[in-house]
Amino acid sequence: MSDFHKFSKGEQIQHQLRTFLEIVDNIEHNRSSLIILKGYIHIFEDTCTTQDCDLKRYREEINQGKISHTNLLLHAQHLYQLGINRFPSCTSLRVSFAFFLLERLNDKRRALIELTNAEKFFPSFDEQFIIFR
Repeated sequence: MSDFHKFSKGEQIQHQLRTFLEIVDNIEHNRSSLIILKGYIHIFEDTCTTQDCDLKRYREEINQGKISHTNLLLHAQHLYQLGINRFPSCTSLRVSFAFFLLERLNDKRRALIELTNAEKFFPSFDEQFIIFR
């Protein structure tokens, strides 16, 4: 898991987010995923300047004995938005974010907005088909 400022393409951010979401999906079943997530949170907290960060709230919930992935998904959403702000013309990142909004957060309206925004940047034929579908 690398710092977002080191990436030169939106696809690299998309790959990291896909890895992060796989780790989140497997933390209850795979001990190594839990260890990787704890390390990621520890490193992220050292660089995070926000007091009300989603990962800090997740860690507080874990310390209180609550198990919820909501704050992890909100963190992923925040990372998607940072990636799109940095690479606004990356259609694959926008399409990936739209699927994340639809499947993980059940936000159909915002997913459609992201797909509409992706169309503005002349996506490849494959991405055009995905947006159409």
